[in-house]
Amino acid sequence: MPSPTHNNELQHKQQKRQGRILALLLFVIVVGGAIAFPVLFLLNKKEEDEETSVLTGEGVNVIVTLEPTRQVMTEAQTQSYESALLRFYALNLPAVRLNDVSMTSQMLVAVRDEQETGRQLQQQQQQQQQQQQQQDDRAALRTTLKIVPTQQQQQANNTVTSLQLANVMDTKGDELLSLLQQDSTDDYFDSLTVVYATAVTTASTPTTAPSPSQDTTCNGLSNLCDIPVSEILFATMHNAHADRSVSPLLPNQNQNWKAGLEAGIRGLNMDLGFCSTPNGTVLAFMHTTCVIGFSEAQVLLTELHQWLTEHPQEVLLMPLQIENSGAQPVRIVEDVAPLFENIVDSAGKSMTDRLYAYDEGTWPTLRELIDTDQRILLFFYNSDETCTSIQCPRGFHDWFAYAAETEFVFDSVEAIQQDAARACGITRGGSGTRDFYGINLFLEIPSPEASAVLHQANFLSSHLEECSEQSGLSPNLVIVDFWDEGDLMQVVNDRNAQLRPSSAAEVNTTSSMVNTSRPAAAPSSSPSVLQTTEAPVPPPPRVESLSPSIRNEVAAPTLVPVAQPIAVSSPINNSTRTCNGLSNLCAMPVNATLFATMHNAHADRESKFFIPNHDLNLLAGLQAGIRGLSIDIGLCQVDGVLRLSLVHGVCFVGTSDPFVVFAGINNFLQQNPNEVIIIPTQIADDLGGTVQLTEVYSIMEQVVNDAGVSMADRLYAHPGPTTPWPTLGELIDLDKRILFFIYNGQQTCESGCPVGFHDWFAYAMETRFEFDDAAAILSNPEDACVVTRGGTSSTRSFFGVNVFTRVANSEASTELNDAAFLRQHIKTCSIVNGGKDPNLILVDFWNVGGVIQVAQEYNAQLGSA
Repeated sequence: MPSPTHNNELQHKQQKRQGRILALLLFVIVVGGAIAFPVLFLLNKKEEDEETSVLTGEGVNVIVTLEPTRQVMTEAQTQSYESALLRFYALNLPAVRLNDVSMTSQMLVAVRDEQETGRQLQQQQQQQQQQQQQQDDRAALRTTLKIVPTQQQQQANNTVTSLQLANVMDTKGDELLSLLQQDSTDDYFDSLTVVYATAVTTASTPTTAPSPSQDTTCNGLSNLCDIPVSEILFATMHNAHADRSVSPLLPNQNQNWKAGLEAGIRGLNMDLGFCSTPNGTVLAFMHTTCVIGFSEAQVLLTELHQWLTEHPQEVLLMPLQIENSGAQPVRIVEDVAPLFENIVDSAGKSMTDRLYAYDEGTWPTLRELIDTDQRILLFFYNSDETCTSIQCPRGFHDWFAYAAETEFVFDSVEAIQQDAARACGITRGGSGTRDFYGINLFLEIPSPEASAVLHQANFLSSHLEECSEQSGLSPNLVIVDFWDEGDLMQVVNDRNAQLRPSSAAEVNTTSSMVNTSRPAAAPSSSPSVLQTTEAPVPPPPRVESLSPSIRNEVAAPTLVPVAQPIAVSSPINNSTRTCNGLSNLCAMPVNATLFATMHNAHADRESKFFIPNHDLNLLAGLQAGIRGLSIDIGLCQVDGVLRLSLVHGVCFVGTSDPFVVFAGINNFLQQNPNEVIIIPTQIADDLGGTVQLTEVYSIMEQVVNDAGVSMADRLYAHPGPTTPWPTLGELIDLDKRILFFIYNGQQTCESGCPVGFHDWFAYAMETRFEFDDAAAILSNPEDACVVTRGGTSSTRSFFGVNVFTRVANSEASTELNDAAFLRQHIKTCSIVNGGKDPNLILVDFWNVGGVIQVAQEYNAQLGSA
C-alpha cells in the first residue's frame, strides 16, 4: 500500500490544484478579466452550463505555449522539447491513465500590444532563414496534445476535468523546463517560461478510431509505437502473484498485479507449478512452495485476459519460471498450453490467440503487436523441457534462448550498491541471442524498505546505465519487488520517452537473426562471456519422462553455450568446430585442459543448503562455462526414508536429489553436444551407511532424456593408468562426454566398479583444502599449492587446485576468485609441483570473480607455438 507520506503528498497536491481552480473561478466572478474569459469560454464550448468540462471519451486538446525565443527551433531542439513534454505528462498524469496522446507543434510569433490586458497569438509562417527578429517580436512554440481517457476511466465516471489537465502545466511548468534543460546541450531553453496553458474539449468534433497507421499510444507513450519490443524497457514485477493478500508471510509485492498494470507495469514474472487444493491439484502461480501462498492460474490468467481486452493498446511481457517442486511436474504441452487455450473472453478470443509467435529475424514493434492483437510475449524457463526437446506450442518461447539476466542473490542493499560488477554481471542466459536484457533488483528476502532505496530515481537510473555500459546491452526489464516503493515508474517512463523510431528503422534493414541494434557484451567481470553455436536438431519424441520429484534446478539450457576465450575478439564463426568452447581444444587430450570446477556443486542457495557453497545452481554454472562438478553423495533420511542424496558433511544442512541433478546434467549435455564435463565424486560412507556404487549407477541408468540417452550411456570408461587419455574431439564423437570419478568410499574400483566409474586418486592429485580464511591462501600461495591427496606429478593425469575456505564464504571467494590472483596461482602451483599444469581449479561461489574467464584464457593458448 502507498505510504502515509505518499498519501499526504497526494492530498496536498490535490488541495493545491483545487485551490487554484477555485481561485480562478473567484477571479472570474469578481474581476471578469479578459485574461480568464477565453479559458472559460474554451472549457465551456461543449456544455455552457458546466463550470468545467469532464474528460470524455472523445478527449481534450491541451494547448501549451512557451516563449520567448528569438530564433527558429532546430529539428533536434524540437525533438528534445517533444520528448520532454511526453515524459512530463507520463510522470504527472498517472491517475488519468492515458489511452491516446498525439502531439503536434507549431512555431508562432507573439505580437505584444501594451494596451491589451492579455496576450494574443497571431499565427504566421516562420521562414527558416529568419534567424533574427525585431526586439519586440518574440517567437513562441505552441504544442497541442490530444488526450483520450481509457475505457475503464470512462466507465468509472472519473471526474478529472480539462481545466485540471491544463493546470498540471500551469503549476508544474518548472518541471517541464528542467526536463528540457536535461535533454538539451545548448542554452536554447534556459530563458523559456510556460506562459499559456489551456484545454479544449474535442467532443464537438466528430472523431474516428485511429487506424493502424495513425499516431496513438502504445504502452502509454506515442513514441513507443514504432519501437521494436526488444528495445523497450519493461517495469517488471518479480513474483507478481505474491502480494500481501496471497502470500502474507513472505510477500514480494504490496499491491497486486492489477494495481501494477494500472500504474504502468508491463512485465509479469511468475512461477508456475502444481498446488493441492480441496478440489484437487491445480496449476497455480507460487514461489518455491505452495505452503506460503499461491494463486490459481486459471483465475489469475482469466482476469489478465480481460484486462488486455479492456486495454487494447497495451503489450505485456511474461517470463514464467516452471516450478517443479509442487505436487507434480509441469508439462508445457500437456498442462500449460491447454490452460491458455481454455481461457476465452466474451468475444470468443482465447488467450492463446493473444500470444505472439516469434519466427526469427527482428522483433516486432509495439504497433505491429497491437494491430494484430498478439500482445503477450510469453516465455518459460527452468523446465526440464525446452523448445529443442519438445515441439513447443505456438507462442511459447525459451526465455534464456533470447534473454540474459543479471545476478539475483543479494542479502543487502549495500551488496548491490557497492558491487556493480557483480550486480550487473550476466549469470543466466548469456549463451542465447540476448535480445532481452533483464536487470534483477531485489533481495533474497523480500524487503519493501530495501526496494524503496533501490528504486530511488538517482540510484536506479545510474544502475541501469552502469549495467548497460558493463554488458554492452540496453536493459529491457527491470525486475523488482514492491514496485510501488520509490521511483520505479518515473525512471522507466523517463527512459522510454527518450526512445525514437529511427533506431527501429535501422534494425529492420537487417536480415540477421540477432537484433543488430543490441551489440554483444564487451568483456567484463561477468562470468558468462559466451558464444552460441547452432542448436542441435530436435530429438525424437519423449522416450521416458523425468521423475515426479523433479525440481526447478533441472533447467536444461536452451541453446548451446560454448565458452569463448576473453582474448578472442574476432567474429564468431559457427562453421568452426568447437570443443568446450574452443576449436583448439578438439585435438587436446582431456587431461591437458583446464576445467573451471564448482566445489560441492550441488550445495547452492536455491537448493536451501544451510551453508551454501554457491549462489547459483550447477545448471547455471554449466550455462556460464563451468565444466567441472565436484559433488558428495551419501545416505540421508529424506521423508523418513534412507535415500541416496547429494550432501556435504552432515545431512541436516541440506540435501539434493541425485536423480534431479543428474537429469539436469544429462539434459545439458543433450542440448550442448560439443561439451565434455568432469565429475569427481566423494562417497560419504560416514553418514547413513555404505553407499553402493551400483545404486549410484542405477540412478544414472534411469535418467533418460528425450532422445532416449541415459546419463550412464555418456560415461567414458578409461582402460587404465597406462593408456593415454582421449582428446575432447574423440570423446565428443563417441558421445562419451562424462568423466566420472569416485573417492573416499569403502568401495573402490580395485574390487569392481560400474562401467565408467574410476578411482579419482588413482589418476589425480589435489592441493591442500582446509584453510580458515582467504588470507591463509593469499599470504602463502606456495603452501596452498602443496599436494596432500593423490600421487605425484609424474604419475598422475589430473591435477586439482583447491581455492576455497573450510567454511564456504562468498566474501572470501570474491578475493580468491579474483582473476589476477588465479592466473598467478596456477603458475605458482605448476612451479611448486615440478611443472605439472593444473587441470581443475575448484572454487566456491563461481559467479563472483573470474574463474571462468581465467580458464577460458588458459585453454585458448593451449597448442600454440
